[in-house]
Amino acid sequence: MTTAITHSTQSLTTSSTASTAQPSFLQRCIEDLSPDKVSFWDTESTKYTIIAAVTFVAFSALAVSTFVTAGILFPVYLPFVGLGALFAAMPVASWVKNNLDYSVSSKNEANAYNAIQKNYEDLSQKEPLAIQVDLISRGITWFQIPGISLAQPDAVKTLNPILAKAKHLDDVIQQRLKERDDLSEEANQLAATDFTQNRKQIYDLRNSALFAEDRALETKIQAAFVNAVLRKGDFNGNLEDLAAISNIAYNERILTNELNQGVSLSEHNVLTFNNTNLVPITHAEIKRLTVAELGRRIVAAM
Repeated sequence: MTTAITHSTQSLTTSSTASTAQPSFLQRCIEDLSPDKVSFWDTESTKYTIIAAVTFVAFSALAVSTFVTAGILFPVYLPFVGLGALFAAMPVASWVKNNLDYSVSSKNEANAYNAIQKNYEDLSQKEPLAIQVDLISRGITWFQIPGISLAQPDAVKTLNPILAKAKHLDDVIQQRLKERDDLSEEANQLAATDFTQNRKQIYDLRNSALFAEDRALETKIQAAFVNAVLRKGDFNGNLEDLAAISNIAYNERILTNELNQGVSLSEHNVLTFNNTNLVPITHAEIKRLTVAELGRRIVAAM
């Protein structure tokens, strides 16, 4: 499957991609369609779950046996053995948590690749006209994409690997916004019931809602970049090659805005283009503009 797709993308090469050996974004999206991607991350997830479980069981067994042995043979040292086990448990617990966290992130990676591949399978069943309509819905004039013209309408199907990723990012944005809304609604219900009694839980829920929104906006930026790549047909590089991305956390931006210190939240530049002739994209614009509108801003930097 990959060989056939790669052959069909030859018409989409540009002068920028011809001058470098770096794989184009399209080629990297094709690589993401390999079943090995899902298999690797699923294996990683299972492996580190097992490591965490074995570590926990082994330490628990060792601690219990040591405690029992000390209680029988050296009861006078029992308090010290217990204290030693307590101190040893802290780094072990941290080790187990790190392994479980990596296992979860690996499973998320596997699920993401699986979703992209499912999107690609669905797109492969569609006629070129349906792909053209999809591109139009994303604000893209399909016949103006380099390598594609009205004379070769079927060529739009070569963009399916990128479209599959774009659809996945669309879904992720909606999932995270739904998470934000659900958390906010739960907090509002608790506030309406008894704000004073539920103050701590309300705070945690609203903080989590803000974090979910921030992750949704981060995904929206990635989706806008993919939208920009679709307009080019083929592109070498990443978003980081075009612009500097602010690493200021959402809570820092909010506190700065509320305390009137420095640049306000809405004016904060999230994307500052390497091309200084291009106006940076602010936090407010990322929230307000559509993915297509942001894509048009980013494509100007390509």
